Amino acid sequence: MIFGLHNYLENAGVELQLNQDSPVNTSEYMVVCLSARAAAQCLAPLAPELSEALQRIEMLSIATATCFYAPEAANLNGFGCLFPRGQGFRARGVLFNDSIFEGRGPAHSETWIFGGALDPEVLKLTDVEFTNLIASERQKFYGRKDQPLEVHVTRWPNALPHYSIELERVLAGLPSPPENIALVGNYLGRIGLAKILERAAVVAENFAVNCEGSSRRVAAD
Repeated sequence: MIFGLHNYLENAGVELQLNQDSPVNTSEYMVVCLSARAAAQCLAPLAPELSEALQRIEMLSIATATCFYAPEAANLNGFGCLFPRGQGFRARGVLFNDSIFEGRGPAHSETWIFGGALDPEVLKLTDVEFTNLIASERQKFYGRKDQPLEVHVTRWPNALPHYSIELERVLAGLPSPPENIALVGNYLGRIGLAKILERAAVVAENFAVNCEGSSRRVAAD
């Protein structure tokens, strides 16, 4: 998806500069599509009060493990499953990728999710420990044991904002950004990809109107 977006923007005449620092310039319009911590660092020279508020947002770390199994392995048809506290699972949930996305296969694919506010220490597990943990929890979940063909573990330190009352307090008193700067991110109080895309669409529309004829820039992770 990211490569497709890259090619679409490039073909539309957008200049892309990757893996570069983007210092804030008061003479151009800018959309900051960074995490709360990265946005705070980016905006510190121009909007110190806003930067300080963003730094107070608590970020949570997660780990995901995408596992591949033979087509005949145990599976369920659905989006996924969340594991409530008290049910004996360390995982927060599992996604059934075959059911969510078209064209997956022939191997059966699942993505197991760990971490968050209740289990920050899980990121210290090795790949082998993750594989063994998933094998145990998957056997409990399905009632049978299937040997994985492959397991890909990804660790996401400080990836998600903690959607807590404290975040609501921070957002309620969040200083407005400078007129030439717009913010987009998962820390702004709207949970889920659909809500983030809704905000991005509104920002993009306003951005196009407000900076017509001016230089413009997007800072993104």
